[in-house]
Amino acid sequence: MKTNNKMPKLNPYLIGLIILSFAVGILVYDHLPEKIPIHWNLEGEVDAYGNKFFGIFSLPFLTLAVYLLMIVLPRIDPKSESYAQFTGVYNVFTTLLVLFLLSLYGLVLLAAFGYQINAGLVVRLGLGILFIVLGTQLPKIKHNYFFGIKTPWTLASEDV
Repeated sequence: MKTNNKMPKLNPYLIGLIILSFAVGILVYDHLPEKIPIHWNLEGEVDAYGNKFFGIFSLPFLTLAVYLLMIVLPRIDPKSESYAQFTGVYNVFTTLLVLFLLSLYGLVLLAAFGYQINAGLVVRLGLGILFIVLGTQLPKIKHNYFFGIKTPWTLASEDV
C-alpha cells in the first residue's frame, strides 16, 4: 500500500496541549474537593457532579482518544486517497475539535475551583465555531467514508 504524504500527521502542538491537560490535572488533583461539577444543563446550571478523578481526567482521555481517532480514520478509509485533496480542512477541524474539548476541560477545572462560569455560552460558542468552519468548508471535502455528511446517497455518489 502506497503511503500518502498528505495524510494527517500527529501535530506536536496538539499533543503538547493534551499532555499539558494531563499534567494540570495531576498538579491540581490534591487541591480539589472530592466531588466536582461535570455536567451543565441548557441554562448553564450544574446538574451533575462526579468524583474528582473522573472529573479531572475524563476529558483529557476523551480528547486524546478523539485526536488519535482523527489521525487513524483517514488511514483506514477505503477512499483514503481523497484526504489529500482536503488535508487542510481536515487538520483545521481536528485542531478546533481538540481545542473545543480542552476548553470544556478548562470549564470543568474553573468550576471545580468555585468560579462561576457561563457553561452554556462556552459550549454554544465552541459548537458554533465548529459548525461555521465545517459548514463553510464542506464543499471542499471530497468523497470519503468518515468525514463530512454521510448518508446512503452521499456514500453512493461522488456528485451528491
